[in-house]
Amino acid sequence: MGWRWAHDEGDFDGGPVGNWCCPRDSITTPQETLDRVVAALCEWREWLESLAGWFDAYPLDLTEVEDQRILWERAARNLIIQVTDRTGCGSGWHGHCRQVLTWFLSRWGVAPDPAQELVDAAIGGRFASWTGPDPVLVEDVAERLALSLRPDGGTRSDRPAPDHLERWLAVRESVPWQEVSDGSRDDPVGQIKQAYKTGQGDQLGALGLVLNASCCGRVAIWTPPSRSCGLRALAGRGA
Repeated sequence: MGWRWAHDEGDFDGGPVGNWCCPRDSITTPQETLDRVVAALCEWREWLESLAGWFDAYPLDLTEVEDQRILWERAARNLIIQVTDRTGCGSGWHGHCRQVLTWFLSRWGVAPDPAQELVDAAIGGRFASWTGPDPVLVEDVAERLALSLRPDGGTRSDRPAPDHLERWLAVRESVPWQEVSDGSRDDPVGQIKQAYKTGQGDQLGALGLVLNASCCGRVAIWTPPSRSCGLRALAGRGA
């Protein structure tokens, strides 16, 4: 059936295949019809292989879902975009989108029936024929789907999501920044400190130092003053 799953209103609505429509429009001479069938089969096979690649783009593990939700969300978002591009968002395209997301969850350990329920709940009937979803809707569906998962493959866990900001602050606090040297070829953080102290004006050079340090995982983020602070300062000067 897959090779006959045409775009828009073909044999089956909203599919990813463009080389076949329906018997009325696709069956002509024996040779032309055979060529269309072969092309449609190849197109269907190529689509399945591309989906498999997208499914495996991230090394997901359902038992580690609490720490991987952002990866599940990004993968779901990318799959929705792939389906909208492939189907053209014609008649019934959202049916195939639900199917692809269900396949994705099943690939990573969610049983088919719960997977379909989670996908339907995340979409919530908000995808419609002949209408492409806007980016905000795509992001919301992907986020809801990721948040609905739990390690045992059921619905969302009652355990609160990990506070990644808190983890980052803890890591930053654990680094002895005061003990950083004043700069050497083998110490990228020290190079940044030295550049700051001497007031180097070469912004491209500073950017290169930051990138070098980021590769070592030793960059501390400086938070600039807020805009409101600047406005208050100007107001105090009578600006």
